[in-house]
Amino acid sequence: MEGKIVSWDLLESHEVNFYDKYNQIILKRPVSQIVEEYVKKRQSKRKGYLSEIQQKNLAWMLPRPKPDRYKGGMPLYAEEWLIDLGRELLKDESPEILNLFCGMNKQGFRIDIKSEVKPDLIADAHTFAKEMKGKTFNLILADPPYSDEEAKELYHTGKLNYSKWSKECDKVLVEGGILIVYHKYLVPNPDPEKYEVVKRVFIGNRTWHLPRVAIYFRKKITYLRGSMHHE
Repeated sequence: MEGKIVSWDLLESHEVNFYDKYNQIILKRPVSQIVEEYVKKRQSKRKGYLSEIQQKNLAWMLPRPKPDRYKGGMPLYAEEWLIDLGRELLKDESPEILNLFCGMNKQGFRIDIKSEVKPDLIADAHTFAKEMKGKTFNLILADPPYSDEEAKELYHTGKLNYSKWSKECDKVLVEGGILIVYHKYLVPNPDPEKYEVVKRVFIGNRTWHLPRVAIYFRKKITYLRGSMHHE
């Protein structure tokens, strides 16, 4: 029997009935989604550096600095590439983007506590959600100071509370959306019940200098969280 080549767009446009045994309901699902899950299951059987968990990791080498030479800013291309990868993971070319601790970053709705970087909203990261007035986002890029000392010396701000500001992000991030945390360290999952790690990007830019790491946390969809809870 000869195989037939079909386009991915065709697979995305066709749906089949799928029985969710945990919630006991019938859902319509794109054929493309079922194919992706099959491929993922096959990949999960790989071991070592080809294992599913290791396939979440990427490494980039980027030039530094950006032309603006903003202290604590990202390397050249970092913002653009990180957001492009987020679009790819979301399968959405035009997501609503929030740029938190934006500094001189340029994309999306920009929030920072410093007025000199001309953000769309001047606000404390620990309390900004109340200013959003119901506005939500599919993709959040957060580039916080890496320590309390750095927050004080570079930005003249107080101590940061990761748990608190990540909860603010959660208030405005839609289900299925992605929170990207760009840091000097591997930060923990803000809420393992609600988020899963889908990608890590390790970014080097010069010798004898610590690489940065961007972790992509996807917010689980409610009914999927319920299904996982029953497993």
